[in-house]
Amino acid sequence: LKVDLRTLQTRAMDIVNGYRDAPLPISRQDEVGQLMGAINDMASALDTRENELMIERQKYFHQEKMAAIGTLAAGVAHEIGNPIAAIAGIAQEMTERRNAECAGCRPDLIHVQTQRIAAITREISQFASHQTVEAQLLDLNGLLRATSSLMRYDQRLRRVVLKFNLDDQLPAIYGVADQLTQVIMNLLVNAMDALQDVVDRAPVITIGTRVQGEQVALSIEDNGSGIDSKTLTRVFEAFFTTKAVGHGTGLGLSLCYSIMQKNGGSISLDSTLGAGSCAHVLFSTTEAAYKGTNLL
Repeated sequence: LKVDLRTLQTRAMDIVNGYRDAPLPISRQDEVGQLMGAINDMASALDTRENELMIERQKYFHQEKMAAIGTLAAGVAHEIGNPIAAIAGIAQEMTERRNAECAGCRPDLIHVQTQRIAAITREISQFASHQTVEAQLLDLNGLLRATSSLMRYDQRLRRVVLKFNLDDQLPAIYGVADQLTQVIMNLLVNAMDALQDVVDRAPVITIGTRVQGEQVALSIEDNGSGIDSKTLTRVFEAFFTTKAVGHGTGLGLSLCYSIMQKNGGSISLDSTLGAGSCAHVLFSTTEAAYKGTNLL
């Protein structure tokens, strides 16, 4: 009895000091054994709560970072927009006043390129603009096009073929635009990362939407490296990552899972090692369905 009580005391102090590993082996069936079980339950509950707090803290940091990036991007887009407009105006005037001596000059090319830059800054401004945190009816196809349009500037997407199979008759979905955009971005980033080491075939990401019962379904599929069945069972765990240290927090898919739950939907992942992966996302189409699962 003394040994078991001393073991309990030691484990309790270990838990206070942060120990969350293997549970205490229960060697008795009496009240002391029940106390051992309670100690194990307490340690497990503490571990779960600490992980929840860590996730919430990471979400807060992410939101703050995205807000700061958005403000910076909007400012940069605005500052770039003014000189670009001036250059475009000068190029247009040069085109109109071009004479025979400058027949080979192509100020129109300057104008074309300034229009490209202007389009990029508009996309950044629209993406960085403050979005409501209130749930509303949204155009999923529009969100997909806008997000993928901005992400095409990512170097990882330069060599990737992006295919769209979007249902033009898709009903509106219900959710928070900023949060669902984050889900789309995370899934696209995962797909791009999975294609980085593909050399024996053309890297492809296929984005599809369709109606599924009373919900709207999104699929984002890549023909990348894929993952094994053991890893697949853990992909939605907080802080689980297969990336090298410093290249992933292990929160991307965990955050996607949490966001979809709060937005009345769901997310799952299929994968075959060496062949690729496909993320399946279901969105609610009514306020009632959204509120039915959103407890916040």
